[in-house]
Amino acid sequence: GIFRFLPREQAFVGARYNTVTGEMDARLVDAQNKPLDLTVQRYEISAGWYATKNLLLKGAYINQEFKDFPKADVRAGGKFNGVMIEAAIG
Repeated sequence: GIFRFLPREQAFVGARYNTVTGEMDARLVDAQNKPLDLTVQRYEISAGWYATKNLLLKGAYINQEFKDFPKADVRAGGKFNGVMIEAAIG
């Protein structure tokens, strides 16, 4: 969801939630030799301002987690939790 405000809608606040679950690799199987269902979850809370018509300044807090990965997988227990600051010209 996103909410825009100010006279020309040049500022906004927003939130996003994504999750995906599924088979990532047929070689990753459980004890019954069935493919594992892996999960990645991410949420983001952001605010931004269009300083000019084509310049966006944005800040966001992001939390992303990799779940259900086997312990031997490099992504097992992986997560990102932090702040992102961005400027984009379009």
